Amino acid sequence: MKFTLFILSFSLVLFSSGLVFSDNTAELHPLVVDKLRVGGPSSEYIAVSFNSDSMPGCYSNDGGLLYKSHPQFKEIYALLLMIKKMGPSDVGQVWYQPTDDFGNINDWAACVITGVWLN
Repeated sequence: MKFTLFILSFSLVLFSSGLVFSDNTAELHPLVVDKLRVGGPSSEYIAVSFNSDSMPGCYSNDGGLLYKSHPQFKEIYALLLMIKKMGPSDVGQVWYQPTDDFGNINDWAACVITGVWLN
């Protein structure tokens, strides 16, 4: 029982602090959402590009795909729309995971967006 409470408490602290485990992220800098585009045969993802060098090794070093199947899609998408509408954040990061096409800066599918953090 104590172990279950510990895991539950740890999970609550982890997710309430905004931490998400991911393979890659860039340095902290003002975060700008440049473009949002719906894509895929049945609109299964949003292609997102940020300001320069926000996602090194990804599409143009600043973009990737946010899949609608992501468990926090609605929250991340709402945050992206807010950043787009309000302008640059003070400081932020894009969290992403590379795919098999990682390093191909001409392919949107090189990276999958897993989270966005704003300070």
